[in-house]
Amino acid sequence: MASPVERAERAEERLVEPLGHARRMRELVRSAARERLPHALLFTGASGIGKYLSARWLACALLCTADDVEARPCGACPGCRQFVTANHLDVYAIDEEGERIPLKKIAYRPGHDEAETIEAERFLGTRASAGGWRVVLVRDAERMTDEAQNAMLKMLEEPGRKALWLLTTSRPQALLSTVRSRCIAVPFDALSAEDCATVLARHGYAPADAKALAVWGHGSPGRSLALAERSAGDLRALLGGVFTGAAAPLDASRALMQVEGEFSGSTPLQQARDRARTVLELALEIAGDALRLSSGVPLERLVHVDLLAGLPGGFLAAQAPRLARKLEGLLETRADIDKNLDPQSVLDRACLTLAP
Repeated sequence: MASPVERAERAEERLVEPLGHARRMRELVRSAARERLPHALLFTGASGIGKYLSARWLACALLCTADDVEARPCGACPGCRQFVTANHLDVYAIDEEGERIPLKKIAYRPGHDEAETIEAERFLGTRASAGGWRVVLVRDAERMTDEAQNAMLKMLEEPGRKALWLLTTSRPQALLSTVRSRCIAVPFDALSAEDCATVLARHGYAPADAKALAVWGHGSPGRSLALAERSAGDLRALLGGVFTGAAAPLDASRALMQVEGEFSGSTPLQQARDRARTVLELALEIAGDALRLSSGVPLERLVHVDLLAGLPGGFLAAQAPRLARKLEGLLETRADIDKNLDPQSVLDRACLTLAP
């Protein structure tokens, strides 16, 4: 089952210029026109900020057949239409759901995985149907098995003319060093709050909700949309009550487990653990913001300013000596989520730790 972040990114995969990253993508298209584009690019950055959307946009621009492309795909030519409808013969995309990307997606080896109808190695061994670029797109490249990554190495060393690998990852350190060293890393920054809110507005959120979600998502539209699916506003309100002492910790813990939302996992237990993980992340952010505020950081630089702005003047002063210990306790509790512990008991501990 795809995570909310993955589904959020897929929802943005129309052929639109990627907000926050357009300038860099146009520079890469111009490099291709000058025949100076590297044969393997590794787009790195946080999840949900538009790396794969940008990779698709770049691939489409390279395959666009318009006479005057102006460093962007026209969206109307045969090349663009074939790309958007996933019918372009010069694109091999590995973006399906799943925990791992197996060897058979990259290359066929007798005695190993069952052969695909076509894999990246065979795809790159064919001639481009339109006489131009051949592009391999890999979403979340860190999911590739070591066998799959090792199978890539020769193709990365001998890519062939106008063959391009476009890989995206939020965890480049999870890739083999031999793969990383053969790719040119292109770092992606988080979007501005304004750009992030614009993306959220495209998904139908009202301006005020889009603005709040953009802040909570730290400039990642995918993360913001995932938080919306998980009813983060309701979760935050309950945690805010616990932090200020307005809600009894164990009562709030039970309420947190009942908030409606869409959480990842194929079983109720997995979904409950994802819920607990989401709550712990929010609790850590609230406690971290409180510690920063008590240290003199201005309110406007905080994420959860709405929960902290109205606190009595002496509240944080009284809590300051304990805030660092609260953070340590919440971090220890978060580490227990993936152990065989009851998610409800994990939330109980988190709320007791967060309380005054």
